[in-house]
Amino acid sequence: MIPVIVDDLEQRRMKYANPRGLGKNIERVSNNPLGMACRAIRSSHPRSTGGYALRSIDRSDPCHEVTLIESRRDAEGEGSRKPARRQAKIRVLLLETQLPARLTSSTRRQIPFMEELLRPFTGLELIPERVHSRSDLKKFLNVARRNPRIRVVHIVSHGEYSPKRPVGDEKINLADREGRNLFRGLHGKVLLFSCCEIGGNDELMRALLKISRAKAIFSYTDTVTDRQALITEALFYHLAHRHFSGRESTQALRNVHEQLRIVLHFVGIDKNRDSLTYPLFAADFAEDLRR
Repeated sequence: MIPVIVDDLEQRRMKYANPRGLGKNIERVSNNPLGMACRAIRSSHPRSTGGYALRSIDRSDPCHEVTLIESRRDAEGEGSRKPARRQAKIRVLLLETQLPARLTSSTRRQIPFMEELLRPFTGLELIPERVHSRSDLKKFLNVARRNPRIRVVHIVSHGEYSPKRPVGDEKINLADREGRNLFRGLHGKVLLFSCCEIGGNDELMRALLKISRAKAIFSYTDTVTDRQALITEALFYHLAHRHFSGRESTQALRNVHEQLRIVLHFVGIDKNRDSLTYPLFAADFAEDLRR
């Protein structure tokens, strides 16, 4: 099979009744020295050459055919445009820890709530996992490191440890470098700690930002009830779900936090009198470490 290219002279000899009707099935026989019959027909799989597309032909065929179609621009008008590429969903890794009932009064179950909450957000995909041990947490954080589509790591846990209620060796002490090392290398991701009091330590949050290389960390600065946490996080995802990635995402997340702080203050979720200055739901950004 070899291609045959019709030169400009040959194209001029092919006098179409409708010069703009290349899309129509028409046939003309030219004065080609080889005596070829050049048939202009529509083609769905052309090889483009400028405004025309030429299909390879078989020289052994007594009637050598050349397939001409409109330029790509015209062809697109006929419905040949390729479908738009579907944008990949941003994944939210939800890690929910479980304490024995004797050690906690909380009845919150975050996974069913989050499944219902995020279902309408077509751009987000929830990956829920239950964490029963330190090794579980380590395993799932490794998954987050390897998967660039996971942009949010949402950890539901208890942020207060009391010696009167020992929980064995499975506690994570973020004040200790070994505990923070579990979060190392979560570059560019958003961390959300749904647990009491962790965000109240500014120095700890800065240290966690440095070692994790996360884009931002959202956390609670004081004791938080199940009701407060569920409402706060529902509002957070409603406002932030489009801004977890992209060049302007840090500034967008700052704006989200400002809006959320005002809403929580005026609807009474954050009951602190100084909640606009010292909010219950805090945000720390890696960008601020460079200032």
